Amino acid sequence: MSSPEEPQRPDPQTPAARRLIWAGGTVVALWFIADGVKGIWPGVGTVARVVIAAGVVLVLLAVGLGVLTVVKRDREG
Repeated sequence: MSSPEEPQRPDPQTPAARRLIWAGGTVVALWFIADGVKGIWPGVGTVARVVIAAGVVLVLLAVGLGVLTVVKRDREG
């Protein structure tokens, strides 16, 4: 047991779990956005679908790099 004067250390897994949940939510949101765009333009051609998919991949890469940057900064600080 710890004394009342001792502050409890935060659980090191908590920030990582929050980031994973946030990243998962982002992926789900992007899926719904892509599905909605496909629903708005059901007759789009193959080129348009490739452009939409490339946009989603670029956003996912940006989010992934952002998460990695924050994790790296947290470990250094």
